[in-house]
Amino acid sequence: NTAVGMTRDVRFINAVWPDGQPRVYRNEETGWGFPWYFKFDSGNLQTLAQRYTSTEEAPRWVVVKHYGWRIEFLSMFPNAVSLEPAAGPNDTPFSWQRAIGFLLSTSRTRFGSPSWPASSSISVSRMPIPGGVRSGAG
Repeated sequence: NTAVGMTRDVRFINAVWPDGQPRVYRNEETGWGFPWYFKFDSGNLQTLAQRYTSTEEAPRWVVVKHYGWRIEFLSMFPNAVSLEPAAGPNDTPFSWQRAIGFLLSTSRTRFGSPSWPASSSISVSRMPIPGGVRSGAG
């Protein structure tokens, strides 16, 4: 039994790394809560994932922007934020977050402040989405 208002809709996007290893993304709305990505379009994202479905013989490469980590023994999945078509497995999209982080870290070095690696809270993966896009309750 679930309490009223305590349910959530979780979808999954199955993908494959260029080396053939599986990769599963959670497709869940964050709404107004933490983390503050204000993601309200998980249904639209699922439709895009279904549209980008491909086969091993004719892969359609997709750039998946996501946050979070895949930790198998905790059944944790990264949450997909957006999908965009890619030219191939070596296609590298431009990341404004990383560019700004790099500029800030190099400017601090020039002015005598300590430097640390530029990081981003949203990661990018390039991979085809095989025929199995699934939905389920979490």
